[in-house]
Amino acid sequence: MSTARAALYSAVMSGQQHSPDNSERASALLDAFAAEVRTEALRPVLDLCDRAERQATRWENPLAVPGWVPAVRDAAAEPAPVLLTEAQQTPAYTKETGR
Repeated sequence: MSTARAALYSAVMSGQQHSPDNSERASALLDAFAAEVRTEALRPVLDLCDRAERQATRWENPLAVPGWVPAVRDAAAEPAPVLLTEAQQTPAYTKETGR
């Protein structure tokens, strides 16, 4: 479990007895929250795709929809990436090493 997910899980489970049902409910809440955040983050991108499609098809002789529109829509439809592990979240740059 990533550090961020563990922190959110602890907050959701705060004051609740740890049981399989409560744990599943907490995980479901976290998954729903992640999906909502992802949807909100992608909304402007998908709006841009919609505008490009409308712009291409609004003329008497419609233009082709830009090639990037289907690629972006396909990428937006893919499942969210798995949260990074704690080791993957460690920044590459540190003050001690200067790298």
